[in-house]
Amino acid sequence: MPSVPSRLKKTRRSEKKSVAPDITSPDIANKDTADQDVSSADRAQIQLGQRVRALRKAAGLTLETASQETGLSRASLSKIERGEMSPTYDSLYKLAQGLKLDLAALVSGQAPVAGGIAVTRAGAGARQETAQFRHHLLAPDFADRHLYVFETEVKGTELPKPRSWDRHNSEDFLYVRSGVIAVHMKGHDPITLRKGDSLQMDGRIPHALVTLHRSGVKESKAGTRRKGSDDNAPKAATPAKILWISVPYDR
Repeated sequence: MPSVPSRLKKTRRSEKKSVAPDITSPDIANKDTADQDVSSADRAQIQLGQRVRALRKAAGLTLETASQETGLSRASLSKIERGEMSPTYDSLYKLAQGLKLDLAALVSGQAPVAGGIAVTRAGAGARQETAQFRHHLLAPDFADRHLYVFETEVKGTELPKPRSWDRHNSEDFLYVRSGVIAVHMKGHDPITLRKGDSLQMDGRIPHALVTLHRSGVKESKAGTRRKGSDDNAPKAATPAKILWISVPYDR
């Protein structure tokens, strides 16, 4: 998870110094969007955008100065705040750094709780979704953390163009809980991971993950698809499920 680039540090900032806002403020807490005709994923995206806008304003930042603080473009920030863009992991961390918050607090809208322990029940956690992934951040209220643990579904089945591959300033560990994924990394051959397989990597290397299997498709030992009465029927993609552990290089 990257720090603000050095070239941005030289940029003239607003005379009003930003301060860490109170994540528990009523103006920042999740607003009810239940009456809106949107999916749960879109609702989470809208709430995140509302939270980012409220946090930015509470910190005394304009879109322009927030862009300087985070390293994200003004246009991207505006789209995130309007709920028109779901930020990547890298963008979320840049936002958290620029707003002087922990990433978990930004995603969950919960203030960290001291005590050295956090329990996350099955199916709980802070949700964040992109076109490629559906994340559940575990222990979102753990204070003074060094690592982030996600239960992640890899939704994407089409390999994005290289310019859209992910990269973030962290060391990452992936463990496949179900399904099959292909891990593409710049400068490396694609790696196939199945249930029980794992991979540790430098997240700064551009990379992309895609699910390989589709629902209802079975493979023979030779790796070919078995014929069936519904061979020609379209198959809905079944996201592979992974446990993703990320440790930032710089905190």
